[in-house]
Amino acid sequence: MISVINKYLIKQYLFYLLMTVVTVAVVLFIFDFIELTRITTSKNVPMDKVFIMSLQKNPMHLQKVFGFLILIASMLTYIRLSKSSELVILKASGLSVYQYLISVVLCTLVVGVAYVSAVNPATSILTAKYMKNEASYLKGNPSLLAVSKTGLWVKQSNDNGEESIIHALRIGKEQRQLHEVTFYFLDSNKNFIKRLDADIAKFSDGIWQVYNARQTSEDFLNEDVGYVEIRTNITFEQIQESLISPESLSFWKLPNFISIAENSGLSAAKHKLYFYRLLISPIFFVAMILLGAAFFMMPSRLSKGNIMIISPLMIGFFIYFFSDLIFAFAASGEIPIWLGAISPTLLSLVISVLLLLHFEEIKS
Repeated sequence: MISVINKYLIKQYLFYLLMTVVTVAVVLFIFDFIELTRITTSKNVPMDKVFIMSLQKNPMHLQKVFGFLILIASMLTYIRLSKSSELVILKASGLSVYQYLISVVLCTLVVGVAYVSAVNPATSILTAKYMKNEASYLKGNPSLLAVSKTGLWVKQSNDNGEESIIHALRIGKEQRQLHEVTFYFLDSNKNFIKRLDADIAKFSDGIWQVYNARQTSEDFLNEDVGYVEIRTNITFEQIQESLISPESLSFWKLPNFISIAENSGLSAAKHKLYFYRLLISPIFFVAMILLGAAFFMMPSRLSKGNIMIISPLMIGFFIYFFSDLIFAFAASGEIPIWLGAISPTLLSLVISVLLLLHFEEIKS
């Protein structure tokens, strides 16, 4: 059963966490709105659409810095308790540092689980909508590639407005080719012209080299046409890089998407890394809580206002810098993905626990 003291500590922590998230969300929204307004000025994008895009983008930013927001909320909570001398009273009552940390730690674990299982799926929906609007209004080039259980789907067009849709069961990255491929040709009015089926289509200098092709149209059915060359204005690298962003997929959909992408011959390293990061994020949030609390547990003779505030923030910035660096190495294949995912969390946890033990030892 939760004691009155633990309820009070949890209430204080959740209040500051909510206040921090709302404050940062408003600031980020203002910056996003100003930046999107500047970018879209020459593109004649309606202002209401800019406003909606700013709202859609906001949760994506919050998700990236949520661990840092928990660190700030932890610091604010213990600053409040320290200034009101409530920490001194808790210590004088015989409670150890671990006794009045455990309730906040458990609360953070619950917040972390809710973040992964519920908040992330909602955020991914808004992120997907933002990316769709960004492609339509800002970049003008929606994603070239779609991945499904039936294989890969690629869309390309030419200067005359004619389109072709390519379907392939899998992709050969090293040979730069598509396997079990079908080309669907449409005119500028989206009317069907013909279809080509082949075992292999190889990409070379802006041309799809289709071998052993079979053509189907209004006049022919599965006619053997041999070797065919199809010009394209996209590159093979564009197809690979067009894989849907991991941020636009929810935690629950990522495993299936990773499996489908890998079976299709595509690299899903970023998606794996993102999934593992989400999986371990509740532990990372706990590390941030401990880091924020550690400097307020030091003996009063050593504590100075500037040190207690600046030190955890500096360590937090270092951890986030290290995280971005190690994630880049993992995504590029320089280190194992699992190691890249857990390293920042382990580092944060080790630093936080060592600081707590160190200050406890000094007091004793």
